[in-house]
Amino acid sequence: MAPRDMQPELTLLSRLRQGDEEAFAQLYRRHKDAVYRFALLWSGSAATASDATQEAFLHLMAKPGQYDPVRGSLAAWLCGIARNFVRREAGLKEDPKDPADFAEDPGFVDTACPETRLLASEAADADAAAGAADILDHHRLAQRLALAGDDVAARDGR
Repeated sequence: MAPRDMQPELTLLSRLRQGDEEAFAQLYRRHKDAVYRFALLWSGSAATASDATQEAFLHLMAKPGQYDPVRGSLAAWLCGIARNFVRREAGLKEDPKDPADFAEDPGFVDTACPETRLLASEAADADAAAGAADILDHHRLAQRLALAGDDVAARDGR
């Protein structure tokens, strides 16, 4: 979550750019838990989350000038670095897609209104019930034929 008053954080960043280790330590203490939890949610692995957190803060230490406070909070920027690390580790790659490609796939977007989906669901339920009734009718017929066969066998003395 972005701090309400960004000035203390911007002051720490300015000190970090000048090589102040204590400024880095304060920023680390302030954001390490949130970055770790975020990376853990993305990766599902404590080891990967630790590595991603380390990479995010190493990036901050090496390139503090890349952070732009106009674009968002420092925490969000650090989480973005951690997310990118996790994605690289997992081999995930985001391929750019043209929105027009999605329009060609009719199954991608459900354009039916809720009433249409409900009616289709009810029709599917009715079809399933009819199919079950047919199976039950066939089962009863098979039982009757088996019983009739037993009667014939009993009469013939088999």
